[in-house]
Amino acid sequence: MCPLHGRKGNSMAGRYSKQELKDKLQRSALHLVATEGIECLSTRRLSAGCGLSDPYIYQCYSDIPELLADTFLRVDCEVAELMRTVIGTQFIAPAKPVKLADVCRLLWGAYWRYLMEDPERTVFYLSLIHISEPTRLGMI
Repeated sequence: MCPLHGRKGNSMAGRYSKQELKDKLQRSALHLVATEGIECLSTRRLSAGCGLSDPYIYQCYSDIPELLADTFLRVDCEVAELMRTVIGTQFIAPAKPVKLADVCRLLWGAYWRYLMEDPERTVFYLSLIHISEPTRLGMI
């Protein structure tokens, strides 16, 4: 039974696009890394986490490190876009000089809200930033 979607088995897999399968697998990876740690990941657990059979992961990714790297980069791009948005809306052609402390405070506040919005995503992201073997994920 999928803890995220309440579905069982793989009968639903044919109804999903490749992007929807990627989204499900990424959400499963986020959940497993956040709740059980990166060392507990396996194809079986990732697939079961979203109600699919094992082979479906290979329709989207060549292996688990590719899935983790893709998921990490997705979150990292969300963070980068958040920072670009905050800077773009607050600090482009300001009416008066802006203090660095104000910029930092505004960016940190936006980042903190982002982190608190989804605790599993945050734990996943921080776990992969601090991984002892980043080459294992093809990130270096």
